[in-house]
This record gives sequence, C-alpha cells and structure tokens, in this order.
Amino acid sequence: MSGLATMDSSVCGKMGIITLTYYLWTTFLAVTTGIILVTSIHPGAAAQKEEYTVSKVVLSSADALLDLIRNMFPSNLIEASFQQYRTVLVPVVKPSGSPSTPVKPRSYVYFVPDAENPKIQQPLLLEITPSPDVTYQTMPGTNNEMNVLGIVIFSATIGTWQTLM
Repeated sequence: MSGLATMDSSVCGKMGIITLTYYLWTTFLAVTTGIILVTSIHPGAAAQKEEYTVSKVVLSSADALLDLIRNMFPSNLIEASFQQYRTVLVPVVKPSGSPSTPVKPRSYVYFVPDAENPKIQQPLLLEITPSPDVTYQTMPGTNNEMNVLGIVIFSATIGTWQTLM
C-alpha cells in the first residue's frame, strides 16, 4: 500500500489499465474455454438420462426452504457438527377399494401366433391388477451430514454479541 502511495499518478493509472486489461482478457479466455469444453464434453448428460428413466419423488421448494431455515438455528450445537435437519417423504399406500369389496384384476385374452406355424393362434391370458394409490407424507428426519450453516450462523451471532459487550 505504501508503494502505491509513493507512485506517480500517471504510472499508477497506466498500471491500473494494464491490470484491468489482463483481468478482462483472462476472464474472456476462461469463459471461452469453458463454453468450448461444455459443448464438446456435455458434462452431466449421463446423469440426466438416468434421472429421466427412474421417476423420483421430489421435495417441494417450500419444504426445502423450511429445511434451510431450520438448519440455520440448530437446537444443539454438538449435534449440528454431525447431523442436519431434513424433511423425509414417506410413501403411504391407500387401499384402492373398500375392505368388503376387494379390487378384482382385469383379464385380457390375446391370441399370439405359434412359433412353428404362424397360422395357428395360441390364446394367452393376461391378468392386470391395478396399482395402489401412493401418496407421500412429509416427516421430520435427520441426515448424517455436517450442518455447516447452523455452525456459521452460531459463530457469527456469538462474534456479534462479543463485539457489543
């Protein structure tokens, strides 16, 4: 800092322009390299394909935001160093019919050509039972990860209180 204060203003301005030009040029090169690599490699494409094949239940945005707020204020600081709050979705299966009248499977008869003689049709009986209705209930739970947000908020609060004393 003292070296900058002793410099001539014209030299200091020239050094500032060189520094700004260097910063903008390296940022441009980094962004260009990143765009080229992303368009050629397609990172995460395999994970996206797997995600679409398996249907997963996703937690709502409101529950995720409430989890974040709950993690900001942990009930126990020691517990916050190895656990964090997480809303868990529990599947609840609703019975599809009343107990007195059970749901009957649907039966379909298909005629399949014979492997040896395609002119002969073999009957095939297919019974389909309807899938049960599944709803998801939110339950409180924990995750075995460190609650960094809670520890940071606690440390900042203690630091603020100490500066006020």
